[in-house]
Amino acid sequence: MRAKVRTPVEKLVGLVQALPAEAAAGQAGNGGRGNQQQSRLGRAFRTMGYIPFVPPNVGGFPSGESLLGPHQLVHTFDLLAAVPTAPGPEITDDVDGLFARFGLFDVSDRSRDVVAGERDPARRVALVFASPEYAAI
Repeated sequence: MRAKVRTPVEKLVGLVQALPAEAAAGQAGNGGRGNQQQSRLGRAFRTMGYIPFVPPNVGGFPSGESLLGPHQLVHTFDLLAAVPTAPGPEITDDVDGLFARFGLFDVSDRSRDVVAGERDPARRVALVFASPEYAAI
């Protein structure tokens, strides 16, 4: 347990799966915001050195603890651009339920308290997404 560090692509896929389709997809007819969203995600992956299907060298993508550096952890928040609209309180009010949406059931008391102390639904999602429990599988 917690032996494998999630790649940026795994984090993004988990984020999109954890939230309702309307939050992850945005609203229909969003006036070109989809392209901006894709551009932000592309920049985030470039900054993290993890462009899908374009490894940085013949050795492949970085893995393991090299994905836990401060640079990678800070730019993990950039992946939240995949969620153009914050989910409503019906999803974020239950802290344990929110962690469960991300597949996290053995959460530390500290992480649970930090998320419970935040009132803004978008920030709650960001805190769960950036939690140490979500970083490793």
